[in-house]
Amino acid sequence: MLNLDRYTVLLLNLLVRPQPQITDKTMIDLMNTDPILGQELITRIEDGNKLQQCGKVQQALEIYLGCWDKLPSQKTDIELFGGWIADCISDIYFYEKDFKNSLKWMKQSFEARAGDEETSSSIKLGAIYIKMGDEYNAFEWFNRAYSIGKKRAFQEFPKEYWDFYKSHSKK
Repeated sequence: MLNLDRYTVLLLNLLVRPQPQITDKTMIDLMNTDPILGQELITRIEDGNKLQQCGKVQQALEIYLGCWDKLPSQKTDIELFGGWIADCISDIYFYEKDFKNSLKWMKQSFEARAGDEETSSSIKLGAIYIKMGDEYNAFEWFNRAYSIGKKRAFQEFPKEYWDFYKSHSKK
C-alpha cells in the first residue's frame, strides 16, 4: 500500500481529472491571470449591488461601468466578469426603462456566456423584447431558455414571462 501525503494526492488528482469541455470560445480566467484585479472587481461589483438594492441606481451604474472599463480588451472573453458586469449594467437600464441600452448590455452578457447552458440571459433578453413590443424576438429567446431548462428556466422570473411563452407556444 502506498503512503502518499495529501499534497501528492492533490497533485495526482489534478493531473488525472477530466478536463473541462472546450467551447468555441476561449475564456480568460481573470482570477488566475490577475487575481488582484479580480478581487477588486468582486468587491466593487458587490458595492454596486448594495447601492442598487438601496435604490441608488445611478451610483451603482457608475461603479459597474468603471468595472467594465477595468476589464482587459476582450471583455466578453473574461470568464465570470464579462457576463456578470454586463448583466448588472443591463439590469440598471431595465429598471430605468431604457430598454435599448438594456438590450445592448444583455447581449454582451449573453455573448460572454456563449457555450454555457445557462438560461437567465435568454429569459432577460426575452423580457427586454417584451418591453420593447417585439413579441417575435421575445418568444425566440424564451424558447431558447425553455429548450435548455424547460419550465424550471422561468422559476426565478416574473410569472408574466412564463405566461407569455405558454400562450405564444400554442400558436
